[in-house]
Amino acid sequence: MTKIRELINPHFLDSTREVDLLIRDFSQGTVVAVSDGSYLQEANEAAAAWTIESACGTQWIMGSLGVPGSTEDYSSYRSELTGLVAISLTMKILAGGCPPPPHVIIGCDGKAALESLILTKDDINANTSNVDLLSILSDIWNSSGMRPHPVHVKGHQDDDHQPLTRLEKMNVLMDKLATMTATVQQERVASMKIPFLGMKSVTRDSKHIAGCLHKAFYSAIVNGNLLKYYEKKLLDSSCTMDNIAMTAFRHARLTMQLGMVKFMSKWWSNTLLTGVILQQRRSRIHNRCPRCNEWGEDKLHVLVCWDSRAKIIRQKYFDSLNQLLVNTSTHPEIRTFIMEGLVQFFRHNEQWKREQQHIGWCNFISGFIGKMLVTKQQEYYKTLGSRNKGKQWASKIIVHNWHMLYKQWLGRNEVLHQKEIINSLSGGAPLDIEIEREYDAGYEDLPPIVHKWFHMSKIQLLDKSIEYKKGWFLIVRTIKESLNVAEYSIFSSSRALRKW
Repeated sequence: MTKIRELINPHFLDSTREVDLLIRDFSQGTVVAVSDGSYLQEANEAAAAWTIESACGTQWIMGSLGVPGSTEDYSSYRSELTGLVAISLTMKILAGGCPPPPHVIIGCDGKAALESLILTKDDINANTSNVDLLSILSDIWNSSGMRPHPVHVKGHQDDDHQPLTRLEKMNVLMDKLATMTATVQQERVASMKIPFLGMKSVTRDSKHIAGCLHKAFYSAIVNGNLLKYYEKKLLDSSCTMDNIAMTAFRHARLTMQLGMVKFMSKWWSNTLLTGVILQQRRSRIHNRCPRCNEWGEDKLHVLVCWDSRAKIIRQKYFDSLNQLLVNTSTHPEIRTFIMEGLVQFFRHNEQWKREQQHIGWCNFISGFIGKMLVTKQQEYYKTLGSRNKGKQWASKIIVHNWHMLYKQWLGRNEVLHQKEIINSLSGGAPLDIEIEREYDAGYEDLPPIVHKWFHMSKIQLLDKSIEYKKGWFLIVRTIKESLNVAEYSIFSSSRALRKW
């Protein structure tokens, strides 16, 4: 599930010019792999780095990536797991359908993370910490035929200035790369983003490892094996996936285009870049909704926002949903229940109504429909002598709901990316306050080159475009900071404002 960044793109991937020896050694089980994670607790950023070397060490592949999932889940353990997932997926790609190697050495300085390589599905349940990554590791190793040979490596051995073993040297390098990746994520400076390197040389059977790795990460993270993760994260603790019509859910997903599937994956995992998420990432100074300007824009607010533009989308949804229910010969009682439930959110007494009420209407719109509700619709079809299926009926409603969600998100983004709105949300008001303060402080103590920026009146300056004001403030503030005469302000400490 996504951090609230694109969670499946490796930040960095590099290799030696040739990898033929590495692939040969991999098939013989003589490669050596090491991963390491980095968790910057104060900045709440996490990343991992990994490398696979040939037996002689002359050929290698290495990479780094941000830790997937919500920032609330970040930890050193999750960082280590991410590195092991990257190694495991890369090895699966290297195998390329060939007979698996007898075993592969995988080193890591996290003992608990290494133990995850030998877990089975029976060892993992919805309450297991980091169940999403553990499920991926379990699926890879239990389905590929490969056998990992976990080796614990002592971390930070370079601090002792003693001779290092090969695995320790690899671990030191991965530790530095993971830390650098996490630091780059923290600073969010575009010019410092780690580029993709060595793409053309990393191939197996004429397939680019980078592209395959991207697809493998995406497939592993959004596949159906993570339903327990959704159950734990999305549903009430006393409500399980056993209550959900998952056959209809899967059928609906199969009918959707990839862009919609990606969007819904972010919706389910709560990684859409809402105001709350952006503020958590320190990419915005507040979490107001771009449409109604209310505080605390989370994904639920995107759905229920009472801005007139959101109301129009919602009303069209209600009208079209009602028409869909009519066109699909929905049981009149079910149709009334759904429409009233979505509009009023009030409780009902009958069991099939209580189940959906318990699952929740936000989850209903997200695609989770109660089994008993689907069964009741199936029974109604039988009374009509219809050959229609309750599963297809539920699938159509799910798809219809997802389209409404997507329209709400696109409508919200359309407003957000209007220049005046995004500038206002990003820091327009604090900028005007700081410009007034800098202007009032005068330019007498500043170098002559700056004096021309004070020739217009303050009112004229504040009436200028946002880009002009940003440039004015950047010049004056930069010179003052370089002379160490700048007064402390919100721009001194806010990373979001300084980046903007």
